[in-house]
Amino acid sequence: MSQSGFYQSSRVAKGYLYLFSDYSLREKGKKGQPETYIPMTNQNLLEAKDILLPLEEGANRYTVISALSLENPGQSTSSKAILSQYGNYYVSNEHIYFYEENWEEEGTKTIVRKLSYQDGKLKALAKGEFWGYLNDSYSIDEYKGNLRVVVTDG
Repeated sequence: MSQSGFYQSSRVAKGYLYLFSDYSLREKGKKGQPETYIPMTNQNLLEAKDILLPLEEGANRYTVISALSLENPGQSTSSKAILSQYGNYYVSNEHIYFYEENWEEEGTKTIVRKLSYQDGKLKALAKGEFWGYLNDSYSIDEYKGNLRVVVTDG
């Protein structure tokens, strides 16, 4: 199993490995060479439906997430790529929350995407935003399927 980018983290849940990598777009994509700007898993380009586009301009990197069965590790069962400026993620027992902070004149806005990961399938569920930013990993968690955050402003 291979995917674009540098290894960031991984999780194992119910017989599946979920692999996270950071794929930076250092150079502008080259016309006629989609592999220079579209992430790949096992030498195959991700399909458009599996790429989550940014809510803001200026995106220059992907967080690529792939699932693979521990019984058949050579092939991914599902992949998604999140195009952003730079973000971080929190993984609960059922969901992946990808969040990025955008510093604006009015203050800091945090954009959050929610994905499910069950039985080796990744699915984008929701996206939203709020004012403020998260100080650290202790500022975010999930309770009964709901995201909870402690926000710093100013």
